[in-house]
Amino acid sequence: MNPFRKNVISKLSPAKNESIVAFLISVLFAIIFWFLITFDKSYDSSIPFSVKFSNIPEDQVLKNTPPEALHLIIKAKGWDIFKIKRLRKNYTINVDIENYSNKDYILTNDFRKSFKGSPFSEIDIVNITPDKILIELEKKIEKVVPVKLNIDLSVKKQFGLAGPISIEPSQVTIKGPKTSIKKIDTIYTENLEFENVELTQRSYK
Repeated sequence: MNPFRKNVISKLSPAKNESIVAFLISVLFAIIFWFLITFDKSYDSSIPFSVKFSNIPEDQVLKNTPPEALHLIIKAKGWDIFKIKRLRKNYTINVDIENYSNKDYILTNDFRKSFKGSPFSEIDIVNITPDKILIELEKKIEKVVPVKLNIDLSVKKQFGLAGPISIEPSQVTIKGPKTSIKKIDTIYTENLEFENVELTQRSYK
């Protein structure tokens, strides 16, 4: 046996080994005790819940961009907050537009009742943000517009283009709110870059 290793082993007496083990166990219990105390306290926490908008009339569209999530400010114990954060990924707040057809906005505080019968029915909701959602419905139209190329191209010396650059499709149909679609006359491609071209180039996006 290596003399150094033998010397180290001889210095670690059973009493010292027991002291080290006892210390590590004490540290472990202290950490567990800290977690138990911390998670048993109540905290305010902001938790996002996904939002889905349904029953929008087929000939209409939401003019404004609605929020993708509502943030619930809740007061709960650490254990409950942990559970809610885990479960809320499978839960979506459904906003039925038909129920608000005569309104210009929705007060998000109304969604408190949507949690009844759910795993979150007992949580203490302090606040919901944003406090309201604007409902701006507008007639949906479609329009055919040309597609134009957005390209930076250079060819090698003594080379040139054999013909015009073609693009397919040459036009597309766009749909959306009337006020927005009316402003669009052309759709441009992503920027394409070709340097020192000497052969036919094709790009698919």
